[in-house]
Order: sequence, then structure tokens, then C-alpha cells
Amino acid sequence: MPRWIPLAGWRPVHRGFAVLAASLGALTVTALWWVLFFGGLLTAPSPDPGI
Repeated sequence: MPRWIPLAGWRPVHRGFAVLAASLGALTVTALWWVLFFGGLLTAPSPDPGI
């Protein structure tokens, strides 16, 4: 850990904690991407109204 982080500076980080934090972040970003991309794609009005 960098020295400037309060209460944790210069302390080793457990590998499992780092993997868990990165995994949860990746899953969250992936879920948000799917919801925003496909949710918006399926509910948005058609760009071609067919007039």
C-alpha cells in the first residue's frame, strides 16, 4: 500500500482481499454495462420510424 493511504500505509495487502475487490469491481462494471447497453438498446425508440 502507498504511504499516503490513512491507516494502511506501508502495510501488506492480503492477496485474497485484492482479488476479491478486483473481482467485485469487474462484476459490477460488467453488470452495469449489460444493463445500460442492452436495456437501453431494447427499450429505445427505433431510429427509423418507417415513414
